[in-house]
Amino acid sequence: MVRLIEEDKTSVKMRVVVGKKKQKTPIFSEDLSYITLNPQWSVPDSIARNEVIPDLLKNPNYLTESRMVMRKTYDLNSKKLTPASVDLKAYVGGKGYVPFKFIEVPSKKNGLGRVKFIFPNQHSVYMHDTQSKYLFKRKVRAYSHGCVRLSDPMAMLDYVSKHYTATSEADIKKKYDSLKTHYVKITKRLPVHTSYLTAYVDDCNEVLVFNDIYGYDKTQKLNF
Repeated sequence: MVRLIEEDKTSVKMRVVVGKKKQKTPIFSEDLSYITLNPQWSVPDSIARNEVIPDLLKNPNYLTESRMVMRKTYDLNSKKLTPASVDLKAYVGGKGYVPFKFIEVPSKKNGLGRVKFIFPNQHSVYMHDTQSKYLFKRKVRAYSHGCVRLSDPMAMLDYVSKHYTATSEADIKKKYDSLKTHYVKITKRLPVHTSYLTAYVDDCNEVLVFNDIYGYDKTQKLNF
């Protein structure tokens, strides 16, 4: 779950999808810095090596079907590249820097959806919209590459833009409807904390206990 809490009261609450067991959402705290409307997805090198490049080698139309382009950097205005212009096989699997980048361009079908919330951190983790809405119906929701997917991103956008930015509702809508990437600065401090609790007291003062899916409790020897 994600909760936006102000003066001990919950203003926004919704289900989220977090990282898989092998790609855990990290535990940290940072301040929300800005909102991106109609984001591009800059594919991390690790995902490029282990998912995009293998799929591209199997299917020459993969980039077109996935609404992706190849560039020299993550800037859409940087030098255009084609699969034939690079040695794809040299970058299959493993870890390390990839000297070309894959970008999914902004669209209604973008994997990050239409909005993301950025709190700069060393893990490159953020909150964002998603196309995989069906996953929010599941009891255990650990399916992402580490980022936090929001079940109702528009509710979060509406509340945060009204209370934590200087951008009007009309301007937000105009930018959102443009299908072009826009950035909205946060003007009032809003800390974001990712926490991992296998025991939690809910709003009705009931104690809820969850499975230790990441094994963090086990690592800390918190087994009773």
